[in-house]
Amino acid sequence: MNGEVHFSVAYVYLIPFDPPSTLAMGTFPYIVLSMKQQEALLARDIIQMIREYKDDANVLEYLEGFSASIARLVDSTAVVNWDDIAGICDQRYFSINKGEPLDLNNKLLDQCERAISELLPVSNS
Repeated sequence: MNGEVHFSVAYVYLIPFDPPSTLAMGTFPYIVLSMKQQEALLARDIIQMIREYKDDANVLEYLEGFSASIARLVDSTAVVNWDDIAGICDQRYFSINKGEPLDLNNKLLDQCERAISELLPVSNS
């Protein structure tokens, strides 16, 4: 990831640092993220996995279930439409299992990524 370190599970987003020895010394440049920014990081990571594992039915099945679960947890002001993300995974999963893989809905994934990018902090490196 171009020397970047991302920790997107907690409230902290590690930004690129130099030199790497700062990690060993216990000093981390970081910023605290809002809940929407955390959701955006999660959505970004899931979309990247969808693109990377688009031919792996098992991963797509997992991501579909995970995205559908998130859709039930978030409110109507969600960063992305989690049902749409789950639907993309579901459609690709079933088409692979049928032996006739459909293309990913890249237009919708790109739209989600644009919405996400507006919420994520920009690194100064």
